[in-house]
Amino acid sequence: MTKMQGDLQDDPGKEVNSLATKNSGSLDKDSLAGDDATSGYDYEPSAGSDYASGYDSDSSEGYDGGGSGGYGGGSSTSDDTTDSESTGSDPTSETGGDENPEASPPDDDTSGSDDDQALYAEGTGDEPEDTGEEPAPIEIGEPPDDTKPGEPVIPPENKVSIDIEAMTRLVAAMERAGDQVVELQGELRSILSGVQLDTSETNGFDQVTAWIEEVLPDLRRRLALAQDLEGDSPRRVDPHLPVTRQPIITDETQIPTLPPHKSFQNGNETAQRFSVPAEQKPAVRDLVTDLRSGQHDPYYAKEFVHNADPKTLVETVRRATSDGTADTDELVQLTASTVATGSRGTGDLAPPEGHEEQWAALRNSDDPETAAVARQLRPAPADESAAPTA
Repeated sequence: MTKMQGDLQDDPGKEVNSLATKNSGSLDKDSLAGDDATSGYDYEPSAGSDYASGYDSDSSEGYDGGGSGGYGGGSSTSDDTTDSESTGSDPTSETGGDENPEASPPDDDTSGSDDDQALYAEGTGDEPEDTGEEPAPIEIGEPPDDTKPGEPVIPPENKVSIDIEAMTRLVAAMERAGDQVVELQGELRSILSGVQLDTSETNGFDQVTAWIEEVLPDLRRRLALAQDLEGDSPRRVDPHLPVTRQPIITDETQIPTLPPHKSFQNGNETAQRFSVPAEQKPAVRDLVTDLRSGQHDPYYAKEFVHNADPKTLVETVRRATSDGTADTDELVQLTASTVATGSRGTGDLAPPEGHEEQWAALRNSDDPETAAVARQLRPAPADESAAPTA
């Protein structure tokens, strides 16, 4: 500040007055006049100094001191100087800014101007704070998760979803592969042995065949269960409109796990129970127990329909349902389910030849009771039921 006046001399009193001027926070004319008399330089407020125009000694608009002292209303500059030197504090930090706003250099920082602050102050107050971090992406379409933090996501217990169309294609492909692998293995061995080459490498086909035989029973049973649970729901009302088949969701514990040969044996035994003499009453309770365990098992159902012809089944159920008990109602439902499973079998599980023709003849029987029971045990396919009668 002292250098900007341009007329200061190298005098020892100059340093004291300069320090007093910086620390006092204002320029008092009377004090400076007294100092000028001893220091040897003139102070003329009318000389055009910015400090004189900005801080008039008679003005009371600046600080609380009333023009007599810097801050706090001090009575002399020397007192202010002593206080400043003893405390080492900067009065400008307490008065809130520069001593002369007009003489301060322009602010070259354009990143945060007063206009920008004014615009932001006029906002609603809800503006988010800029932390410099990118906002987290919003995930759309995620299902709600009620799992507490730290807990594993547990799927529904023992639930399985089966796409019938996809499972049908898979089972058919596995059946074809099982037959083709054996044929290709034999053909390859014949070619190699014909030119006197080692055929031991073809034993790898046996592993493929064993794997197919291991997994195919479970695939067939899953398909049979889904088909039985679906029932007649995909049948068309209008044959020109497509039908979308929804996956079947069921309890996986319903899928049979017996070895196929054991299921064959059980199916054969149940078929023999239906072949009772006409004078004997069927053992309804035993039949219901057997059918409950094998109704969704294609291996059980295959032996059942091969060893119990449709006419025998109709006659036995007809005599058993004469009492009209709850057991007989369940017997009808279980028998129909097992017959349907056996009728849908493919490959080595296919029903016997002429199976559907025998059921069609019983549904059209002249005996009303026989026809009624036959329609319960083996309902007519959609195309047959929609065909006009003569």
